[in-house]
Parts: sequence; structure tokens; C-alpha cells
Amino acid sequence: MAQVNRRSFIKANRAVGSGVVDGWRPCIGTTGSRSQTRQTSWVNLGGWLVLEKWIKPSLFAGQSAEDEYSLCEALGKEKATALLKKHRETWITADDFKWLASHGINSVRLPVGYWVAEENPPFITGWETVDWAFRTAKANGLSVLLDLHGVPGSQNGWDHSGRQGPLGWHTSKENIAHSLRVIEDLAVRCRPMTTWWALNWSMSRATLFRWRFSGPIMKTVTNAFARISGRNALPW
Repeated sequence: MAQVNRRSFIKANRAVGSGVVDGWRPCIGTTGSRSQTRQTSWVNLGGWLVLEKWIKPSLFAGQSAEDEYSLCEALGKEKATALLKKHRETWITADDFKWLASHGINSVRLPVGYWVAEENPPFITGWETVDWAFRTAKANGLSVLLDLHGVPGSQNGWDHSGRQGPLGWHTSKENIAHSLRVIEDLAVRCRPMTTWWALNWSMSRATLFRWRFSGPIMKTVTNAFARISGRNALPW
């Protein structure tokens, strides 16, 4: 499997994202009773805080793991921590934020897993990287769309949910409750960050279609709105 060039990956993600988001689409952040709307041009910072093997296969060298969960489990906490620390410090750098701003980008989408700010073994937390990303984005005039890309039990069964395999999120009341606690915690943590744009929860189109008449997803989304209401967040 060929290694993806980091800067080329960022460029490609801008092209994909711009086709969906560029234009006069609302970007709303609430401060008190004031709302702000602006045109957005953004890229997705994928493969950084949620691993995807196809993006950086070298991280999985010598392992049969196909996702972040199984990689961390195979390596053990000490080795996984060292590997991910180096990856997180080098995959996206301050120069990348500067480069994005100089090329007309005004926002970045930051995918994270439910384990980013709390201990969920064998995953390795990474809130210090998120905090750094927000500060670096602010220094370069960029806003941040924080994307909850993986939830307990997996919302789509794909590797970028953290753990590849069966769909387990919607079958467990505890998984659903856990994901809501994570959403609320992220909203609380991000509230003081002036570069925060919105909170996004990733679901595949197939998953949404499958559950559109079943109730759990709509009920959970409604609860998510209630949890982060008044916390400077737009779940989108």
C-alpha cells in the first residue's frame, strides 16, 4: 500500500470538501444572543486523531491491525503512546495551518474519536493535540469544526470509527448514553475556544438511511441538541 503524501492529502481533502461546503452556507457560532454567518472554505484534517490505514499505512507496519483499536491493543499502551505521540506531532504541523491560511482556507474540520479526551483503553487520549490545534488555528485566522468521528460501539462499522466490524452503537443503551456524555463534554471543553465553529457527528449515509424510520438516531440527535444547547455549539 502506497504512502499518502501529507500535503497532497490536504489538497485533495480541500477539493472534496469545497464541492459540498463552499458557497453561502451558514456557519453559525453563538456568543450570547449574537449569531455570525460567513462563507466557508475548509479542508478535513483526516488521519490525524482518528487513524485510517489507507492514509498512513506505515503506522501499521508489522501489525495485522486494520484500525486504531486493534493497533493500540496489539502494541500495548506504552508503545502505542510513543507511536501516536510522534504521529500527532508530525502529521499536521504549524506550517500546514499557515499554508492553508495562505491558500484561502478559513476553516478546518478536525475528526476525533470518543476517546480523545477520556480514558477508553486500548485507545490513547489526545486532548493536548486538540487544544494545540485550536490555538494554532486561531493564530492563523482559522475556525474549527470539531467532528466526533467515532462513537462507542461504532456508528458505521468502518475503520474510521475507531474499530472496524459490526455496528454496535445503536444496539446498546450504554453506548448511546456514553456518546451523549462525550458530546456534552466536548461542548464544555470547547466553549472557551473562540475559534470553535461547530460540533459535527459523523454518520454514513447508509447508516442514516437504515435508521431513518427506526427512531434511535433521531432521538439521540434530539438529545444531543439538548445537551449542548447554550454551549456555543451547532451540531451539524
